[in-house]
Amino acid sequence: MNPVIYAGLDYKYRLLALNKYTSSRADLTGILDCCCIVFDVDKDDVISRSRKHEYAIARHAFAKLSRDRTEEPLRIIGEHLGGRDHSTALNSYTQAENLIKTYPAFKERYQMCKELLDTADIVKKANKIKKVADKLSLIRNQNIILTDLQ
Repeated sequence: MNPVIYAGLDYKYRLLALNKYTSSRADLTGILDCCCIVFDVDKDDVISRSRKHEYAIARHAFAKLSRDRTEEPLRIIGEHLGGRDHSTALNSYTQAENLIKTYPAFKERYQMCKELLDTADIVKKANKIKKVADKLSLIRNQNIILTDLQ
């Protein structure tokens, strides 16, 4: 972000403007997708107002994973949960912590979500490294061609 364009904003608000368009929102969507896969529920059902047990525990897992893995405020996490507010997201986070302590099936699925997201992060990093390596090899090849021409 160009500081000249955002000269009137102090640092905190520049970061908020920048954060609005970064990948953390994509991370929230990925976390929600992961929770839907592991808990075997539909995304529309998770963000609905339904209080069915399967959907509620998936929402709780999403809130905890989102809070732990991203820097997004509770307000944004609540919006990803179907337009809910920050207090609902905080309650879901607290419920998830309690479920991890008392409900072994939830804890097992929560751990599966964490492992799946960690694996996805490793794959993303590997793809970035591969792209960089491809660019470096392309540059080396061009340098070899240029030195052969001289």
